[in-house]
Amino acid sequence: MKNENIQEGLMLASIFLQYPDEMFANSMEELQTEANKLGDESIITSFHNFIDQTSNTSLEELCQNYVYTFDFGRGTNLYVTYAEHGEQRGRGAVLANIKKKYEAAGFEMKNNGELPDYLPLMLEFASVSSFEAGTDLLKEYESQIIAIHKQLLEMNSPYQFVLQAILTILEMVPVPETPKEAHSHG
Repeated sequence: MKNENIQEGLMLASIFLQYPDEMFANSMEELQTEANKLGDESIITSFHNFIDQTSNTSLEELCQNYVYTFDFGRGTNLYVTYAEHGEQRGRGAVLANIKKKYEAAGFEMKNNGELPDYLPLMLEFASVSSFEAGTDLLKEYESQIIAIHKQLLEMNSPYQFVLQAILTILEMVPVPETPKEAHSHG
């Protein structure tokens, strides 16, 4: 899968994981068309499964489901550092570190009240920043994304398919080559 397709897939995931609104509800067909362009059948299928399960749902139901799924569940919270740190002081340093990564890449957070560890924001960053900066940040929090996915599977939530697509995309990200260190045996 090409890097630009990976980034487009991450942008779609970001859109699907944001609080649903009228524009979202009216864009399902267009979003499905965009998903079809990604070039990987398993990712396309994951996005189609999400769209199929949500496209005939009223906006009110979508909103209720979103709030129930993400706002009331500690295990499904989209703030990826929350499950580990909660409201503890140590979380502030982690959030500051993520924000520094955004700033270093020239990414400006919209002033919408979201914290830097909000998964849709991280996905948006990964879709518009340099490929390495974005995917490295997501890889850093892959275990948290896996944990959220597991909870969504247990709930049989349609959002499980979006998280599955993210995890499939992350599996396709090439591991950066590191120079082998020379070992001397004395």
